[in-house]
Amino acid sequence: MSYVAVEITVRKADSERFEALASDYQSRLETNSCKFPWQRPGVTNQGAGVQLVTYGWEAVKFAVLGFEEELQNDLIPYSKTWSEEEGINQAEEHFRFDANHTPRLIQLTDEDRSISVQDLNEARLAGMLETVINERLEALDGLSWEQQEAVLMPLPPTKMFAEKRPGLVFNVPTWFEDPRFISWLNSRENPVMTWHTPGEEVGEYSDCVVFVDPSLDGDGSDQGAMPDVFWNAIVEMCKQHFSPDFSYSIAVQLTNLQED
Repeated sequence: MSYVAVEITVRKADSERFEALASDYQSRLETNSCKFPWQRPGVTNQGAGVQLVTYGWEAVKFAVLGFEEELQNDLIPYSKTWSEEEGINQAEEHFRFDANHTPRLIQLTDEDRSISVQDLNEARLAGMLETVINERLEALDGLSWEQQEAVLMPLPPTKMFAEKRPGLVFNVPTWFEDPRFISWLNSRENPVMTWHTPGEEVGEYSDCVVFVDPSLDGDGSDQGAMPDVFWNAIVEMCKQHFSPDFSYSIAVQLTNLQED
């Protein structure tokens, strides 16, 4: 029976949800799949300041942890790699969201990441060199964490509003197409102020309002209820426009008004 070393990397912003899923499967992993339990390593940084956490298992049967599908259902982007052992080739698996926030599951071997000189020469002789190269590049597009972070980050706010209470109008139509945002919007932890009824179709509402604590330390009306990827983006945008020197909470209006 083949056991291989497996590593999974996720964004630090998703690490708590990842660990919760991994913990749920821990007893099953130790008895049915893994000889050794997973251990939490330190946080690493990659590229444009994207914080990542890598988790490792020393011996996993057939490189299958058993909760990969749960990660995908919970919309957690990840990169998974495993070593080569008898009967199992070294490879990697990436779960990402493309520019339209559509999930993509990509599996790659070393061969997928490289093109041999012979293949290039054959493509050249057939007049298809550019086509072959572009196809290979397209297969790898969107795999970097920098690209993924750019997809998950929101559009910039369009304008300020209200004179007495500090605020932002945050035009984020892609958020209103994201299952994670819709799940929050329709949950019992409803936004403090909203112009829609939970359960309505996306097209039937256009905005909602949340409030960020004036300390700008991350607290606010929907901190803990809204998925971190959205809430953290709201707080960071507030920090770009305000300093923690006033008494009013910051009102942030989220809209799905489409750009012309």
